[in-house]
Amino acid sequence: MGNDKKIVIAETNMTGAEHLSFNACIISDLLQQKKTIKLYCSDSQYSCLPESIRRKVEFKKIPVIHGKSRSFFLKFLVDIFNILRIFFGNNEKIVLLSVFPPTLFVTSILAAIFRKKVKIFLHGELNGLRDNVNRKITSYSFWVYWYFKLSLYNYLENYIVGEHIRESIDNVIFIDSKKLKYINHPLTPKCFVSKKDIIYASIGYANGASYDALFSIMSKINKSCCHIGMVSEELYEKYKSSCIIFHAKPGAGLEYEQYLKLVSRVQYGVFLYNHDYSFTTSGAMLDAMSNDVVIVSKNNCFASYLENIKYPTIILKNTEELISLLEHLPEYYEMIEQYDTHLAKENFSKNSSSWIV
Repeated sequence: MGNDKKIVIAETNMTGAEHLSFNACIISDLLQQKKTIKLYCSDSQYSCLPESIRRKVEFKKIPVIHGKSRSFFLKFLVDIFNILRIFFGNNEKIVLLSVFPPTLFVTSILAAIFRKKVKIFLHGELNGLRDNVNRKITSYSFWVYWYFKLSLYNYLENYIVGEHIRESIDNVIFIDSKKLKYINHPLTPKCFVSKKDIIYASIGYANGASYDALFSIMSKINKSCCHIGMVSEELYEKYKSSCIIFHAKPGAGLEYEQYLKLVSRVQYGVFLYNHDYSFTTSGAMLDAMSNDVVIVSKNNCFASYLENIKYPTIILKNTEELISLLEHLPEYYEMIEQYDTHLAKENFSKNSSSWIV
């Protein structure tokens, strides 16, 4: 099909800087293919996108309720309204960058009714396929589980974000994994800086126990640590007077270019995630990888995957091991010289299914 038809790209779930790296990379990839794009997203997400993207897309503002909102049914209704608005439009090619899990369930049914061809990217919601998770009707896992259990996924073209997740999906007996496609999270553009002057940094959205544990450790041993990304009000108030340096205040994100420039200055990115990443990918780790940041992480499936493709990764057995490691870290440039980071990133980019809109 020629380029005269616009591609609809929609982010009906995330706001502000959430999923910004992934979304920006996907849109940029399509623009490089000379595609004409109509972008549906919140005003806050649009304003965070690089100017190079904003000036090339047709922006359609939609209301998006924040995922952390307690108004489950309000978010559900607003999301359905947005999906219907997109489906009722004369849109032949639709790409959903992410979807509120309950909406995912309904979107598949609507796609079948309206006979729409819809590509959808699946991210952290795949954790709903794990064993022993809460499956109350108001939980994300309930909707994701039944989306696959009832074979509703057959009505959408599903792209699993993370080649390393393939094995976990293969072990879910009610999913025909051959009907799914896999794509590694696109790597962000590398920013070239004259000096890597940030030794330790946490990257991403600091909003839970894992970041609390990291900030607590760094504070106790008085190691200056830069946090690059969004931060919750609770953690900001708890550590704002410590050695933790926050580059964004609660409720605010960094501009995309500023975020990437900060990441590019980092030597070691420290990640103490509490989950095993068997069903999801860490976009923050990949932003670090894009800029030759050494990954320091608790053991999880994704960190092991990066280690297996020969990217410089230091895996911790437990949180306590971080303290001794920080006292005996290898010299950054010596460690980088031991690896071919360019080849590792090239292999990472190859290990994903090609997708064409």
